[in-house]
Amino acid sequence: MMQNETWMDISSGIPQPSAGDTAAGWETEKTPSPEPAGYTEHAAPGPQPLQKPQRVRRVGSFTMGVALIACGVLVLLFLLFHNMEMLFTAAKWSPVLLILLGVEVLASNFLFRKDKLKYDFLSGFFCLCVIGGSLLLSAGSVVYEYGEGRYEAEASISQQISDQCYEQLQGTQEISSLSVHVSLNGGSRDLPQTYQDLRAYDDVHIDVRLVGQDADAQAFAQRCKAISDRLDTGNLSLVSVSFYAGNLDNGQAEYNLTIHDRFQKELSAEQLAELVDVTQPEPDEEGTV
Repeated sequence: MMQNETWMDISSGIPQPSAGDTAAGWETEKTPSPEPAGYTEHAAPGPQPLQKPQRVRRVGSFTMGVALIACGVLVLLFLLFHNMEMLFTAAKWSPVLLILLGVEVLASNFLFRKDKLKYDFLSGFFCLCVIGGSLLLSAGSVVYEYGEGRYEAEASISQQISDQCYEQLQGTQEISSLSVHVSLNGGSRDLPQTYQDLRAYDDVHIDVRLVGQDADAQAFAQRCKAISDRLDTGNLSLVSVSFYAGNLDNGQAEYNLTIHDRFQKELSAEQLAELVDVTQPEPDEEGTV
């Protein structure tokens, strides 16, 4: 029978079993292996709390909506009334879209600081297209108003009417100045060249400045009536005449009377006096006028 043999580990001083002893049930004491320097044991990570997703807000959609509504309303009104002046006026106000877009950007950055802002480049591009179209429309209105031959025709007809008025009112000592303003409407292809060729939709306005000071509206209306009777505008029912007198800078009351059509031209001086606009000078500190 074999005897168990043991041997001594000199470095550790612990008896070690032989190969046969292990099979016979010799229990060996295992020493834990040393951990490397700087090693620390970490606990297993626990479940992380769910983070609330950050809200995303689009900037520019509101301005685009306003632009779409405005364009739709303008197109609808134009189809109903066929008024080009309305489109020209709206085109002049188109830069308001850029102002509105800037206000929306500033308000979004101030009110929604915690949210993620996403700029709607499509809205900005649409607003720029609207403004670009408005600029082209405004340029078209300038060409339409001062197109080839229009300015020359208006100036020529104004001079013709002014010469006619001078011949009719020659010798009148009460007139300080007289000016004629002609506005030709319609396309540039069929512009009239003489005042006899003026059409019903053309406009002619005459301004007459009177000298002297009137005692009241009745006296001013009588002078206007006398000049109006001498001023023969022919069959031009589109002609309107405005009379002015007085000077506020000189402490005088200002009188203004506009005769719009032939019916008002047939009124008496007493009836015209009711249509006179009177502007009195402001009293000074002492209460005198």
